[in-house]
Amino acid sequence: LGGHIPLGSDAFWTEPTTNKPMDTRYVVFFRDPLFRYVSQFLFARQLREGNKTRASMSLPGVLADIEQTVHKHKGPKREKLSNFLMTPAQRNWAARENVQWTVERRLNISQANLIEHNVLVGIVEDMPASLRLMQDLMDGQNKLAGAYQFYAKQQPSSSQSSSKTRAVVDAIQSNATLHSLFQDYLKHEYTIYNFALHLHKLQV
Repeated sequence: LGGHIPLGSDAFWTEPTTNKPMDTRYVVFFRDPLFRYVSQFLFARQLREGNKTRASMSLPGVLADIEQTVHKHKGPKREKLSNFLMTPAQRNWAARENVQWTVERRLNISQANLIEHNVLVGIVEDMPASLRLMQDLMDGQNKLAGAYQFYAKQQPSSSQSSSKTRAVVDAIQSNATLHSLFQDYLKHEYTIYNFALHLHKLQV
């Protein structure tokens, strides 16, 4: 059991006693790209600015800051998910052959990898069902059913950071102009997220 491992890493893993390929199953959790972006933005902003004035940390101040940041990147669309979904072999081949993949190609490869590597897809916004999938995978004898059921019933985090993220996302979604800006900026990440969400629903 390990975390933050690139898809395809199992090509280098063997059973220590038999030297046969190791039986591997990948689990990848996806989060709605807008929530993910806002959460990362607020975290980086807090690290950068610390406790500044109330005005700069207020919702209007955050919205103005986040809109200005997105406008700076209005040309290239954000696309970072494929960095985690491409295999070491694919990366090495592209570097060796000096291949510069288009965004569309990276998206297609990422989606194909989710299927080829039989990835179990968890969705943060559907945590109860995601935990049931995890239980089916890791607790075949149902020894930890109580623990999975307990965490499946937990409400989403009500921490200050989580509440702030929700407030900013709600404000963005209620502003047609700003929401449209984000839909365009995050469209590539939504391509992968929506594909993963479809796989998740099929697995559930």
